[in-house]
Amino acid sequence: AKDLGIWVTEKNELLTPELLAQFDILWMPDPLSLPISSVPIGDQSLPFPLLQSEIDAIVEFVNSGGSLCVDFNGPVEFSDGSTGGTNITGINSLISQFDITARDNQQSIGVGVSFAETLNSSSPVGSTTKLTHVGTVLVVGPTATALTYFKATDGATVAINEYGNGGRVMVASTNFWADNFG
Repeated sequence: AKDLGIWVTEKNELLTPELLAQFDILWMPDPLSLPISSVPIGDQSLPFPLLQSEIDAIVEFVNSGGSLCVDFNGPVEFSDGSTGGTNITGINSLISQFDITARDNQQSIGVGVSFAETLNSSSPVGSTTKLTHVGTVLVVGPTATALTYFKATDGATVAINEYGNGGRVMVASTNFWADNFG
């Protein structure tokens, strides 16, 4: 993006409506790779690393025409505590706001690297025909659209939700999503 003259900045601070209003797109690469735990802030114990106020700010940002790109390196850490890198409760707290969720299902973890087929040649995936997939799949509700599909576990790996106000949300359950399978 920088090579194309797009202003890109990294922020490592609380997401607020005021902060997000400065931007057109919020990209959150692997935003919840750390387990969610209780961290005392003042006299309150709040979830970490994504607070409900931050989720609310992101929803407001999208509802105001901003776009969100979330990609996380599945597999996830399932609610039963089994192995994974991304906290499924945390990621679903965010992406479920946009009619997309990560599946909490042990069967969604493949053995080794597999590929997901492209369902649609929209701009986010362009001419890509297959995508490296090493993790979980997404459940896509009626207002969202699956862009890629992993037949082995019957689920999407990349999905979008587009809003009439210009806001767009793209969620990818692997951060290798634009590679034509390696």
